[in-house]
Amino acid sequence: MSSPTIAVPSTSSTLASKYKESRKFTPGCGDPTGKDVDIILPDGAEKLLPAQKETILTVLAEKVTDLEKGATYSIEVWKSPQGDVYIQDGQHRFIGACVAGKEITLLFKKLGAKTFDGKWKDTAHSKATPAKEILKNNMSKKV
Repeated sequence: MSSPTIAVPSTSSTLASKYKESRKFTPGCGDPTGKDVDIILPDGAEKLLPAQKETILTVLAEKVTDLEKGATYSIEVWKSPQGDVYIQDGQHRFIGACVAGKEITLLFKKLGAKTFDGKWKDTAHSKATPAKEILKNNMSKKV
């Protein structure tokens, strides 16, 4: 069984139209959820901030397992005019890379928004059922 991969877009035109740049990053901080930490990107000038309050434990475990089996992940981020970098899509993948100590690609979007008004200390683990599971269960009931 091959490892899942979420890769950087394959064509340079896609990259150029949607993203300003891409950077590789290997976070070595462990799980930042609920901790009073700043995640500083390698150039030292930018803080990476979370996209949402909750980290669903089952989704996080899935991402860590995938990374340990060799998966490669990218996440979408946006740099604000103030210089902070906000995760736009991929918080569970990012935290998975933190836990597994694996490299992740940051895709810097041209346009974005501050999606969560908090820092890592304001986040929490959750035992909630992921939306994809709820949708899958609802679809199977209709068949």
